[in-house]
Amino acid sequence: MGKTHKANRTKGNTRPSSSGQCAELLGVGSLGGFVGFGWGKDAPSYVPVTGQQTDPDMNVDSDFRMVMRKMLKRDAITRLKAVQEFGDYCVEKDKEVLKNVLPFWPRLFNRLVLDFDRRVREATHTANGKLLQKVKREVAPFLKGIMGAWLVGQCDAHAPASSAAQATFAETFPECKQSEAVLFCKDEVFAYFKDNLFEQTVKSMSDPNTASPEDMESKYNLVVSATLQATKLFLVIVRTSKPNDAVQQEIASVVDNPKFWKFAKNKESQIRGAWYSLVGAICQIMPVVFGGNVKKLSTNVFSCLSESDPIVAPAVWESALSVAVNIEDCWQGIDIQKVALNQLWLLLQGGGRGNGSTLFPCLLPFLSRLPVEIVEADSFLQQFFSSFVKGLALDSVKRSTTECDAILNAFFECLQFMCCTRLGDRGPPLMENVLINQVVPLLSSALFNPDSAHLSVSRLCPLVSALLCKLENTIGYKDSVEAFWGQALPLISGVFGCSDRWEAGLIFLAYFFNSLFEGESPKEKKSVRFRDENEAAEEEPPPVVTVKKSQSILANRTSVSFKHIVDFCAKLCGEVEKEQSRSLGHTRLLEEVLTSASSEELLEELADRCLLENEKEEGSKSTPKFVEKLVLKWLGESKLENEKLDSLVNVTLLACSFLSIEESKEILDLCSALDICIAGRLLRRGLSVCRSAEFFCSWFSGCSRKALSCLEELLQKGKIFSGCEREVSGSVDLLKICLMDTDTELLIEDATFKDLLLFLLNLSKKLFESDENNARDFLLLHDFAVAVLKNPQRCWKFDTMEQLIFLTFKGFLSNNELYFAVDVNETLYAILEVAIESYIFAKQNISSESSLICKMAKELNCQLMNSESGTKSTIVLTQCLFLLSTIRKYMSRVDSSVAIFTTQKLADTILPSAEEWTELKNGLKVNFLPLFLQKKLFYPLDFNNERFSYDQDKVEKLTSACQVVSGVLGSDVLAFKNGEENEVPERRHVVQHLPHLLWCVSFCRGTRKRIEVPSENKMFFEKTFEHQLVGFWTKMLGVMRP
Repeated sequence: MGKTHKANRTKGNTRPSSSGQCAELLGVGSLGGFVGFGWGKDAPSYVPVTGQQTDPDMNVDSDFRMVMRKMLKRDAITRLKAVQEFGDYCVEKDKEVLKNVLPFWPRLFNRLVLDFDRRVREATHTANGKLLQKVKREVAPFLKGIMGAWLVGQCDAHAPASSAAQATFAETFPECKQSEAVLFCKDEVFAYFKDNLFEQTVKSMSDPNTASPEDMESKYNLVVSATLQATKLFLVIVRTSKPNDAVQQEIASVVDNPKFWKFAKNKESQIRGAWYSLVGAICQIMPVVFGGNVKKLSTNVFSCLSESDPIVAPAVWESALSVAVNIEDCWQGIDIQKVALNQLWLLLQGGGRGNGSTLFPCLLPFLSRLPVEIVEADSFLQQFFSSFVKGLALDSVKRSTTECDAILNAFFECLQFMCCTRLGDRGPPLMENVLINQVVPLLSSALFNPDSAHLSVSRLCPLVSALLCKLENTIGYKDSVEAFWGQALPLISGVFGCSDRWEAGLIFLAYFFNSLFEGESPKEKKSVRFRDENEAAEEEPPPVVTVKKSQSILANRTSVSFKHIVDFCAKLCGEVEKEQSRSLGHTRLLEEVLTSASSEELLEELADRCLLENEKEEGSKSTPKFVEKLVLKWLGESKLENEKLDSLVNVTLLACSFLSIEESKEILDLCSALDICIAGRLLRRGLSVCRSAEFFCSWFSGCSRKALSCLEELLQKGKIFSGCEREVSGSVDLLKICLMDTDTELLIEDATFKDLLLFLLNLSKKLFESDENNARDFLLLHDFAVAVLKNPQRCWKFDTMEQLIFLTFKGFLSNNELYFAVDVNETLYAILEVAIESYIFAKQNISSESSLICKMAKELNCQLMNSESGTKSTIVLTQCLFLLSTIRKYMSRVDSSVAIFTTQKLADTILPSAEEWTELKNGLKVNFLPLFLQKKLFYPLDFNNERFSYDQDKVEKLTSACQVVSGVLGSDVLAFKNGEENEVPERRHVVQHLPHLLWCVSFCRGTRKRIEVPSENKMFFEKTFEHQLVGFWTKMLGVMRP
């Protein structure tokens, strides 16, 4: 039933070879076709097998034989590990061992450097570097075999692989020797390049049996693009040594090959980009090789100027510029309109087609190389500049600030070049035409069109300003500037009639004038510097109002732009002066123009225009009168409009910066006399922009005195709490500015500072004597006190400061109504906390008998001994806990052990001493009748009807004191860390006060039914005090245990 087993049959009935025979054949034969691209026919093309090598292979190390065989495996991971092992062996093995490997390395290197796997390519270059570093000059006979692939590897699309190849090349050959090295291998390199470019195909370059069609296509594209770039690299390297005729012949043979020109139309952008890049390099280094192919070259290059592929477009324009610059007859024989200009219009109208920031900087040099008859034609110029504007309207440009700025930069560069350099007498008419028909509409769109918001934040304003500055100094262009302002000023004035675009328009106009007055001054380059943590921070000097250097527009009163700007400012002043149109917009724009200019000439000319003839004084400046007659008038009418007030304050300070010290001080005094709030605005703004200006320093020293005098007068008249809110708030704001500033000692002299503390003391007395608990009034005290306490070293050297804080503390402690007024309560606690923090910072020993803190503790002890109600004891307890916790909180930031010591010392002062406990218990007795005898019928005494006579005030004082003491001891303010355990109260206080508290518990239990007390005291006995002590006793058990 079973099938007869027959011997295995083979084709032709030949005997199958054994594995040994296969190995033997592998050892002496060839690995077969594809290892490299034909370097040296007599070079070893196989890897000897271990144990089967012939005599020539006896010297190859067995480790190297193994890894070199693995390099030829199909699996990419195996090849990668083999290459990495090869590199490791190159480091470990001796030089003599490596010399025997060199004959086999070129074929392996040429294959692995073009591997499908990018990791293998990177590892191959790394291993090659390790090998060459070890063998050094011994590689010379084999250098020709690897140089071509080495150059291709430096142009690998995989950045780590190309970086590894470049690093290895730089380490092997010094920069001065690189040209010599590649020229030594010239023939073999170009044979390798030509083979890759013209002989190899997708199928021949890879093994169809081991690679997929996609991988084969990808490898072909990679090799061709890298070879084109490697050819460029070869030219760049040998450029320094003046390439000889042999190199020129090799390049010419490449260019003359018909297949070379087909790469310009290849579907792969990677190959097209490499081709255009190579063409650009050839044009720069040896343009003569294109001798008979100039027409073909120009057509291929200029017909692709509108290329949109980001990989290809930069290379196209690089090659276009190289052709236009280096090949004189590049425009001959081609239809420029059809080949080049149509593509140029597509590019401009398409906004660079996504590559504007890269391509538009190339327009000016390209424009300079166009034939004269083309570039100077009116039709060309009109089409050229109008195409820019069309490109700016595209959505893609609107979304990209970089693209928009690139287009605008190119537009103004080309306009200035054509008008001022190229066209001669035809330049001014063209400039005027473009300014009116292109530039002014762009400004209009930026100002009024919401869809053109990208223009309002672009470089349009700086570029227009730079162009105007240039034209002002160029002969023949005055009329162009006049025409521009004739169109632009009515446009600018129209922004105030457009309510929906008023705010955005104002910002744009401020930007425009600021750019105009900055002129062409170079911008300082900003950089980021990391400061070391230990490095002392360098304080930056405050900004100062200074007059800018003379600029082309503002320095010359006869310039066209200067006259128009003065006219515009005078018109703004007229609008501000009109009662019906005294709007914030005109005032702010006037401020922006004047402060941006910071020009004494402009302000003086404006003053001459605005003042009446009878208001001018012959031989003196008009600016002081301008400020006095107009600006001060506007200030007085703008008291309640904060934004307009700020604008006018800036104009006032600007004007003062151009006047003498006496004139400036007089103007500032007049301003502060108008209203105390104006003085505050002047002070705040002046400190930020002209702190060190001499005119300002001579004025601000008297501001604090005036403000304090105003408050003292209001306090004496009793109007500080009602009726004069504007004067009070203005004076307070001004004094707070002085107190919070870093130069407070300059702003408030010591005498004024002392009077300020006395004022606060009187204010505090008024508040605590008043029956009204208005939170707003206490908030005034809070704001002042906190501002004063921000200067601890200064405020605590006056006794008045301690009196103020102690009065606040005592008044708060004594007034029960303030405790339950939540807003007032929080305000006073905030004052006391800031005061304690400031006092700890300023004083060395805060627990001394004469210190403010000790006085506060003694006051708490006094209140504790005299509390006669549960409400009062609650207030005292809260204040005790607040004082002790605040002291510990801020002292712990310096030294926790000192904080605990100080807190416990203050607790000793606050809590009753043994004598005080005796005084509290004097006249009171504990009922020692056992509980089991109470209420017994046979007991002869009727305790239920018996009455003991106790002084009720004494009982309330005792129980109130016990409540405070138990509350303090039961809290965590006196706790300390006990090793690894949690915080526990300090044992000394427990031992000292617990017996007295237990006595009080016994007293209450024995007398609570026999003492006639109000119902609220019964509630206190039964629910508050007794329960609190019982809970406290339970907590103390852990502390008292040994």
